[in-house]
Amino acid sequence: MPDSQGLSFEEVHQFVDGLFAGDLPAKRVLSLSNAKLGVITSASLAVSTIGQGLALARGLPTKDASKQVDRLLSNDGIDVDAALDWTDFDADGQAAIMLSLLSSHGRATPLMWLTVDTSTLKNRRNEYYTSGPSD
Repeated sequence: MPDSQGLSFEEVHQFVDGLFAGDLPAKRVLSLSNAKLGVITSASLAVSTIGQGLALARGLPTKDASKQVDRLLSNDGIDVDAALDWTDFDADGQAAIMLSLLSSHGRATPLMWLTVDTSTLKNRRNEYYTSGPSD
């Protein structure tokens, strides 16, 4: 069933499965597909919000979906710090944080990114990891 943005779980799963081309176990591909759908639906990198997005997109209880996302991110085979990357663009005073899927071949596939004014980041970069920007 398509979510509100027109993507179905099957489409997301097919993409993730093709991206890793047998490099990952089927259960990890399933978990990554669920998390990706949660990120797309929620437009957030916060774990609880990703879980809420997954629950909405798949018709799951929010508690169960959040637990799936939390287990994925606590898996030793997933390096969250490597998947999140800040890039500064000095010329225009902006920075972007990007969440990517990383394959064993070194390919990074962007899932989501957020661009912010560099001036708002001083001593606040970690806030964007956990909950997004606060106004």
